[in-house]
Amino acid sequence: MRLAGTWATCSGVPWATQEVHLDPCLPVASARLETARITAHVLLSWLALLLVRVVEVRCSRSWCRIRQEMDRLHRGVFEGPAGRFVQRTELSPLRQHYLKALEVTAPPRFQAIGPAMDTADAVRP
Repeated sequence: MRLAGTWATCSGVPWATQEVHLDPCLPVASARLETARITAHVLLSWLALLLVRVVEVRCSRSWCRIRQEMDRLHRGVFEGPAGRFVQRTELSPLRQHYLKALEVTAPPRFQAIGPAMDTADAVRP
């Protein structure tokens, strides 16, 4: 049942009206925590949008294009009888341009090289 542009509950009272009556029932500490959580969420969202805008301005490209290119950067873990190593994909000239424009150092090509692990030795991360 719909009343005056608001959703009605089973009792026929509009939800917006019930919400006002439920708010004082919440413990004060819970309401304060909820307010702090919402404030933190808004602040983090604003910071994320600011970061996106800074990246767009420095790289002179849209966020969609930058993210699409950087999403192609991968890290692979390779194991064989001779050992185990962790390697990232090659940086394209465009990725190098983005990293240089943002003053971010590129991750090392090889992150870990070691002997083969015996299956009984350790748990892998």
